[in-house]
Amino acid sequence: MTRLLPRLGFVVSLAAATIIVIVGGTAAGAATAASPIPDITAVQREATASDPLAQSSPDRPAPQRHVAIGRVIAVRGQRLAVATRNQRLIVGIRPRTAVWINRRPATVEDALPGDVVTVVGVPGPRGALIARAVRILRPAP
Repeated sequence: MTRLLPRLGFVVSLAAATIIVIVGGTAAGAATAASPIPDITAVQREATASDPLAQSSPDRPAPQRHVAIGRVIAVRGQRLAVATRNQRLIVGIRPRTAVWINRRPATVEDALPGDVVTVVGVPGPRGALIARAVRILRPAP
């Protein structure tokens, strides 16, 4: 019986410690958990408030967003020449334009002729597309 008592004390203290860790972890997880899903109207309002291209005045409609998928023909300064199935177009790159190559941030100067490109932007002057985002896919070497 005397040999069983120390073992019983150890088992009880181990069980108590386990319960404390589980309860404490649950409480800590609940305190640091993400907030509930926000209302969709609030998210849309916040997104358009921070996007000057999405804002429109009563006398001017919001600009349409366009997508172009094709291959890079040439890179000159802050412009890309892109050939799509139907046309060739010039894509203007602004300083705030997000450019990625194979899911990594890059600059427009890193683009090479022949790269597959997806451009999201708005129509610009003289038929150009002013890019908001440029994704370039390049095969692995």
